[in-house]
Amino acid sequence: MPGYTGANVPTNSSQTDWVPISYQDVHSKSLVEFKHNEGGVVLDNTYRVYKFEFINVHPATNNVSFQFQANAEGETGYNETIQSGVLAAYSKEDNAAAVNFNEETGTDQANGTSYQVLVEVQGNGLDESANGELYIYDPSNTTHVKFFTSHINNYTHDDYARSNRVSGYFNTTAALNNFAFKFSSGNIEHAKIKLFGLAT
Repeated sequence: MPGYTGANVPTNSSQTDWVPISYQDVHSKSLVEFKHNEGGVVLDNTYRVYKFEFINVHPATNNVSFQFQANAEGETGYNETIQSGVLAAYSKEDNAAAVNFNEETGTDQANGTSYQVLVEVQGNGLDESANGELYIYDPSNTTHVKFFTSHINNYTHDDYARSNRVSGYFNTTAALNNFAFKFSSGNIEHAKIKLFGLAT
């Protein structure tokens, strides 16, 4: 494809194909990392858009938040500056409560450096998990800030079906090439996390 190099660019694909890059089958880990050039991970200008897919993300601890952060190239600590907004819609499993739609001001950030919450109040019951996607736009660009959007559905600790939408940007012009995921407390008991690239 014009303007792109690297082994992961398929020669016979269109520019709308998501290309599988990396996959982790997680069991009892406190932190899951995707780092450029480690374990086959590509997080550079090979692709302009990256997508993480989360399948049955399940915590060991009840009533916790699923979160993410990033490192700029050459940095450590997962403490990049984030500006974000969070919306959630939720409905009680037994229909005892009406559908609610709220701006979640307790988990957004105004140039904060904490891990960004993607999912709140996640339960650890056997049938409770979170599933969805996170998009990172042009993380290797060194001119603009780095935007992200996510849509993740989860089954909460108090039996709500919850739809979580988070959007924002990393307020840096440095290239981002490491991403990390964790719960606010305890381990990720099990999850499948997949990374894809889109050469737009």
